[in-house]
Amino acid sequence: MLHQCRIFFIATKECLGAPTRKRAFTYMKRPRHESQRFGGRATRVASGVKNGPKHLQQATTKERMLAVYEAQEFSRRQWKGRDFEVYEVPWSLAPPDLRRVIPELHTECPIRSAVDGKNLRHKVFDRWELSNELFGHETVERPKVPCVSPRLAFSKMLVF
Repeated sequence: MLHQCRIFFIATKECLGAPTRKRAFTYMKRPRHESQRFGGRATRVASGVKNGPKHLQQATTKERMLAVYEAQEFSRRQWKGRDFEVYEVPWSLAPPDLRRVIPELHTECPIRSAVDGKNLRHKVFDRWELSNELFGHETVERPKVPCVSPRLAFSKMLVF
């Protein structure tokens, strides 16, 4: 009885049609481990494992790498499509309006002071004394600001 069922199953499968084939080749359906796809982000793991389930990258790692690659490509396309030109000018030749120091943009990494070795963000400055460097020399006159003591400033940098 078991032998007859096995023969019937094979006969039924042959009656369904030709055996299935692999997908046709397209440029977007390459193997996942191809090194030239997505800028090399889809390469295999560089580890000592040569075979087995750990040979290919984990799915989460691959997805993150591809997401970073797509974001980089988007940023590159946005930069290529800009409608302005960028020129590098020495600080002395820059217009006065552009000679501003914005500490929030330039102190992402902790900048060490040469004298006491403290972080720049932990120092306290008088806003009125720094107003010329922050806002340029040819700006509108700013209101007088009283000097700030380190005790009142909670040891933070105070700028407007």
